[in-house]
Amino acid sequence: MPFSGEVFTPEEVALLGRVFDRTGVPAESRTDREQRALNIIFHYRAGVTDEAELEQLANKDSLARQPPAMESPPD
Repeated sequence: MPFSGEVFTPEEVALLGRVFDRTGVPAESRTDREQRALNIIFHYRAGVTDEAELEQLANKDSLARQPPAMESPPD
């Protein structure tokens, strides 16, 4: 993501960091972590400033990137 010139305040960085820390998924790749961070920042810059709402959106984005669970064959 190219630098846009926007500078976040320390409070904003703390909020974005808390959301990031709470929304990881097991065995998440570096690429997925970077994409999650970009998505959180995208939503924040789009006007979503509520921490719980950002967390919900980040979780939704993370779930959308996970491969579907393999089903067990019927007995």
